[in-house]
Amino acid sequence: MTLTQLTAFFGWASCISIAMISIIFMLLLMFNKSILRLHSQLFNVTEDELNLIYLKYLAQYKILMFIFFIVPYLALKVMAW
Repeated sequence: MTLTQLTAFFGWASCISIAMISIIFMLLLMFNKSILRLHSQLFNVTEDELNLIYLKYLAQYKILMFIFFIVPYLALKVMAW
């Protein structure tokens, strides 16, 4: 695999990851009450706890996205200069 292919891979992986976190965030904003109600019934967790769980999930997803996709992409872009 060449550096160009690797850079393209990490670039597309970053785009897909950013799109996914954006979609998840928008869904949680628009359908917050129905999602909270559904998940609280499914997992027997209070709605207040679910809000904290959602926040932790988004924060961890964002950190992992930066570590595994965006930072390697930027490093490869810098190497190509």
